[in-house]
Amino acid sequence: MKRSMRVVAVLASMCSATCFAEGGFIGATLGKADLDVDGYEDATSYSFLAGYQANENLAFEFSYYSTGEAEYSQESFSYRYEDSAEIDGPTLSIMGIAPLNERFEFYGRLGVWLWDAEYSFKYSEPDFSLEASESEDGNSVFYGLGAQFAAGKNAKISLEFTKYEAGDEVDIDIDNISVGGRYYF
Repeated sequence: MKRSMRVVAVLASMCSATCFAEGGFIGATLGKADLDVDGYEDATSYSFLAGYQANENLAFEFSYYSTGEAEYSQESFSYRYEDSAEIDGPTLSIMGIAPLNERFEFYGRLGVWLWDAEYSFKYSEPDFSLEASESEDGNSVFYGLGAQFAAGKNAKISLEFTKYEAGDEVDIDIDNISVGGRYYF
């Protein structure tokens, strides 16, 4: 987690001057992350973002994305097993934008995600219990497609599908669908 926090601080300081200039934007998303791991329930994902739209067809975006905590549990009369995973970290992406009219546009994105993954499990029986956790970090390329609707002069509402990957020893594919908002300066 420490590596991601340093990266977030450096990228946020680089972005702060540009994002609050004309063409800059800030925003947030909320969505559902489907981790491609058998038995895991979908998690509530979120991101906080800032960026700069260079022209009507090109933007750069920095964000902090989290899958939220995905959980799995199994229980019987003699035991209980619980497993959870949360993957988060900073992203940096380039966006290609295709405006349809003054209020509606499609976009695609390609970027890199510096992720930290936290895994934990707990197994318990009436006379025995075991808990463990593990973490790993890495980076991977991600991509997404979305649409934005201008909800006012400076505000846009978005709907996006994004595909992430994480995990070194076990690859985890993450399908994320989110709604969000951006405020443009």
